[in-house]
Amino acid sequence: MTAPQHPLLAEYAQLQHQVIATVEEAFVPLTDSQRRFKPAPDRWSVAEVFDHLFVTGEKYLVAMEQALEKTRAQGQAGGDAAHRPTLMGRFLVRALGGKMKVKAPKAFAPAAAGADLHTLEEYLEEQQQLLDFMGRADGYSLSKVRYPSPAARLLRFNLGDGVRILVTHQQRHLQQARDVVNTSAFPRT
Repeated sequence: MTAPQHPLLAEYAQLQHQVIATVEEAFVPLTDSQRRFKPAPDRWSVAEVFDHLFVTGEKYLVAMEQALEKTRAQGQAGGDAAHRPTLMGRFLVRALGGKMKVKAPKAFAPAAAGADLHTLEEYLEEQQQLLDFMGRADGYSLSKVRYPSPAARLLRFNLGDGVRILVTHQQRHLQQARDVVNTSAFPRT
């Protein structure tokens, strides 16, 4: 995939590469028991964090891909110079990037305790799909191509919002996973 030319896509593709590198370096080497360690009954394990990210990414990517494909099929190419976020997109990115605790909607919750969780390898494959999507979205309006929110169908985001939401959301949860690894009770072997 060639690097996206749109400034927003280029910036977020670079951030996405950093996310992938961090996951490969800090979390792929962990053992299964380390990934499943819960620092407290009401806190997520590293495996649950990545399951949540996988499920969220999957739902957003499907919605974004459908919107892009519909736009492509209608022959509506033509990008915009600057991304104009929607009001809800701006709010959500700001909330995800801050310290405010946000409860995950049920649709994005990790699998129930003891259930099979998506693996880090599946998560990393999905992250490559996001990078590929950014390449395909280059040349289309990141502001005008819209899709319904996977969490609340009445809300609508544009493609630029979606890219920003997904990458910012991942950065937030990478810190959450680091916090799990850095707890004093985390198994070191």
